[in-house]
Amino acid sequence: MEESNGIIEKKVISVCMANPLLLEPFRGKEVLSYIRNEHVREILSRILTYVAEKKQFEIHCFVQMLDDEALRGFVLDAAFDSVEFSGNEAERMLLDYFNYVEKQFYKEEKKKLTEKISVAEKAGDEHQIAELQEQKVKLQKKEGQILAYMKK
Repeated sequence: MEESNGIIEKKVISVCMANPLLLEPFRGKEVLSYIRNEHVREILSRILTYVAEKKQFEIHCFVQMLDDEALRGFVLDAAFDSVEFSGNEAERMLLDYFNYVEKQFYKEEKKKLTEKISVAEKAGDEHQIAELQEQKVKLQKKEGQILAYMKK
């Protein structure tokens, strides 16, 4: 895990543990799968599941149900490094994080498609070029739509 991302992601986990209802709008959304850090992705998914089952969030019980030591350690670090937020700062931070995750995902996907288009152009495969360009257009249309409803 990258250290700089680890700090931000621990804050995200901390915010979600302090107010798990902030995570609710992301339930079932693709953006959760865009999170590169598998520990963070797993913890956020488990927080959603835990709250859905228990109707409340207790850090002690949540940590005990985690069977993976690395997940436990990450959650405990986040809990001990928690920061107080005023007003809607926590919600804003969470939205900014997911917005960043989404942008990074689409940036990487567009880069992959651009590279594939370049290879197809070198090979002179017009059909492949057209197909890849169509995929890129669809990706560009989809970009930004996932979290757009959260910004309203």
